[in-house]
Amino acid sequence: MVRSNGEDGKFCAKRFFASPVGKAQSQIVRIESFKLFHIAGKFGKSLTFPENILRGNVGLTNQSQINVRADGGGDVNINARNVEISGDSVIRVGIDEGLGFLEAKTGDINVNAQENILLTGASSSITNRINLGGTGLSGNINITANSVSINGGAFISTSILGNGNAGNINVKAAFVEVSGTSPDGEFSSALIAGLSETGMGNGGNIYIETGQFRLTEGGEIINGSFGQRNASSTSILATDLVEL
Repeated sequence: MVRSNGEDGKFCAKRFFASPVGKAQSQIVRIESFKLFHIAGKFGKSLTFPENILRGNVGLTNQSQINVRADGGGDVNINARNVEISGDSVIRVGIDEGLGFLEAKTGDINVNAQENILLTGASSSITNRINLGGTGLSGNINITANSVSINGGAFISTSILGNGNAGNINVKAAFVEVSGTSPDGEFSSALIAGLSETGMGNGGNIYIETGQFRLTEGGEIINGSFGQRNASSTSILATDLVEL
């Protein structure tokens, strides 16, 4: 298991890669300043992980952070059994305030769980975006699991606050749910791939491939444009149920 808890639970690096394995396998994970190495395995550039190995869980709680935001580049790759992001914890990739250049491109965020991915609580989030005053191209967020639940005001976002194009959000799971708001009703649980009022560029696409999809109790999908240039599209392929 990899678990980060509390204000000291911050990983700041050029890249982050976590693939904990279950009790039947070695569980040693070592984090260094710019890389995370898994002692038991050897991973190539594709960052793939054998499907037949039982994985451990990854949890971020109590304002923990994985942050590879800088002036471009940087990936986050998580392969786990279950992933939980709660208590205002965040995974951040993108271009920071005032940084980047026209051809700068951020890395991708890839979260792959054998079972469940849960984001819960206001400000708990996965973001890959260009911040205010930043310039470049946002990478994608790719989410794969058996079930994905986003609730309590949590969100996934590739929105643009600066100058550049938003990346896509790709979600593939048997069950996908975006529901509810923060306890005070101020923040909706959401998937966001649009432009803010300060953004200049094109919004990203949102693709959801699932058996059952629920968007309820104030949950939102947002990929409109409040800034300059174009919004993009949302595509939902649900083979069994769509509940709005």
